[in-house]
Amino acid sequence: MAIIDSYNKKRGVTYVYDSFSYWDKELKQPRSKRRLLGRRDPDTGELVSTRKPKTMVVTAANADSDTDYATLYRQSQEILREKDALTLRLRKELAEAQHRLLKQSKCIAKALETLNVLTSPEEQAHA
Repeated sequence: MAIIDSYNKKRGVTYVYDSFSYWDKELKQPRSKRRLLGRRDPDTGELVSTRKPKTMVVTAANADSDTDYATLYRQSQEILREKDALTLRLRKELAEAQHRLLKQSKCIAKALETLNVLTSPEEQAHA
């Protein structure tokens, strides 16, 4: 594994990658993959992560003191309520879509029966 700095001229930012090589058995030659670690701060030269923060964010007031588990619990409960509401809404939409599909399949079956009745006398006349 190697750490690689890559300068992006368009943005003026240096990105830092973790590069590793492996042997590709199918092509029978070495290959390499890169994984973005972050970008390099131009002033300090330190690595700054480019990953998005997690959904549960601890407020600045909680960062100074010990972890406030009650607040984290309330935030988790709120996230769960939102996800439960989304799940319920999606299940209702799925049930409605299945109902519409069933109605349409019945209409198609009825149309096919009508079409078969209309085409049967013609086929008998030609025979």
